[in-house]
Amino acid sequence: MAAGPASAAKRYVGYMGDGSGRAYEVKGQGGLHQLLLTDAEFSNRAYRVCIRGGGGQIRRCFSRRLNLGFDKVNVSVLVNDKGGPGRYRVTWFVAGRTVAGWRFTLRPEND
Repeated sequence: MAAGPASAAKRYVGYMGDGSGRAYEVKGQGGLHQLLLTDAEFSNRAYRVCIRGGGGQIRRCFSRRLNLGFDKVNVSVLVNDKGGPGRYRVTWFVAGRTVAGWRFTLRPEND
């Protein structure tokens, strides 16, 4: 299926970031890890975002509110120290509905 016009872009976009504003799918253990969430309609809506996975098989959810369509959740301690290296899955919910999801991999610190 062909992509639609620019106005048909996704409303909700979430990704992992390292503090530089760049997204990543694979990153080494030990640095800054943030869930970055954007709503193209600049809402101030309440949301819930959940992260699970890693070698320690962690699962943690955060309930927060977007500020003018943007929020970031620092999960550095959670993934670096508690979850450890491995694959993770993030799911973002608004009004009980899944609006975005993504995966990332955390490599061991010395890799």
